[in-house]
Amino acid sequence: MNKGLNTVIDLMLGDSVKFKLHAPPLIKEKTFKVFAINTYDFESSTDTEFVLRGPSRTTIYMSIENNSDIVEIRLSVRLKHSTVRTLFDENELAEVIDNEDGLVEIHRLVDTDAVGSKLAEYAGWTAPKYYRQAFGVRGYHHKDDFRYKTIPQVKQNCAEFDYYCLVSSDEKHVVEIANYDDSEDVMLTFVTDEQIIEELSRA
Repeated sequence: MNKGLNTVIDLMLGDSVKFKLHAPPLIKEKTFKVFAINTYDFESSTDTEFVLRGPSRTTIYMSIENNSDIVEIRLSVRLKHSTVRTLFDENELAEVIDNEDGLVEIHRLVDTDAVGSKLAEYAGWTAPKYYRQAFGVRGYHHKDDFRYKTIPQVKQNCAEFDYYCLVSSDEKHVVEIANYDDSEDVMLTFVTDEQIIEELSRA
């Protein structure tokens, strides 16, 4: 099944990932190449991010937690600001960042899984409701692969951000927000395991 690769953790630039039939429509039975390998650096953990480029230049961000004994795969898509406003209530999203205390939740305005949905391309990537799990966690995004070398203590040549995270009740769907000095990224994340992968191929 895997051509020269045993696990996603071993992926290198140029390698390929093919997803199975039961994957969300955006990626099912499609092959993506590793376009870049980045690292998210938090105080208590580091996450390796594989930037996957697929058909029609579709970009998927696949993160693997380096400090986990279980290979948990997080597949993410970055949303345009117009899509964020269509999918979620702006006032609820503002509470995620502005309200530091108490329970904060957001609700999906559009059912991406419904037949004929105007956001059908995100079928399988959303849940009806999310609960905030992380608030303003300081992180650093390095455009470099630190799986086999130490991350510098001095935070240079990286982008600093504050991280906010909301999770569905089944913990399979996540909304991740990264606030940078001059921009904001909103990602839809689908949590799964290596069983979603049909084949790994070495470049």
